[in-house]
Amino acid sequence: MGLERAKRYILTGDDFTGAEAAAMGIVLEAVPTDQLADRSMSLAKRMALVPISQLTMIKTACNEVARTAYDPAGSRRLGTFFDGAARHTQEGMDFVSRSADVGFREAARERNEPFGDHGQRR
Repeated sequence: MGLERAKRYILTGDDFTGAEAAAMGIVLEAVPTDQLADRSMSLAKRMALVPISQLTMIKTACNEVARTAYDPAGSRRLGTFFDGAARHTQEGMDFVSRSADVGFREAARERNEPFGDHGQRR
């Protein structure tokens, strides 16, 4: 269920709350803002009890998993390909034209408005 919900958010560009992120398994937990400082300090104190050599090994293991799961060259290749392809779609050409008329920031604001872009939260 979590993966399906995550796909919906990715495909729609919709925002999701911390609680929804936790339910989808994207984060371990969501903490109310008024409890965040206390929860963070509690976790930091627990981590401080773990021997530094074990923390180092855990961090190294996590970093190695991330390194092997992420292909920077492939990501750059796809990003370059998609950027070039998007510029030649009708939507891409319309955006360039609108940017020339009203400026990039305004064109981006207009483009993002239906999605409630982060810069436009009410």
